[in-house]
Amino acid sequence: MTSKLVCLRFLWGVLLEDKHKVLRAGTGILRTIDYPAGSEVNAQLVAEYVAEAISKRDYFVAHEHAL
Repeated sequence: MTSKLVCLRFLWGVLLEDKHKVLRAGTGILRTIDYPAGSEVNAQLVAEYVAEAISKRDYFVAHEHAL
C-alpha cells in the first residue's frame, strides 16, 4: 500500500487470464490490481482472481524456474 494506492499482487500473475483487464504488469511474472486509497474493493472480482490463482497453484510451483 502506498498513500495513493492499495496494491493486490499476484506472484505468477502473468499466467492468470485477465478477463476483466485489471491486472497491471509488474516484473516478468508479477501482476497487480490497483485500487485508489479509500476506494471500494470489488470483492467478487478479487475472489475470481484469487480462485483462479489457487486453482493454478500446483502448475505455478511446478514451473517456477521456467518462468
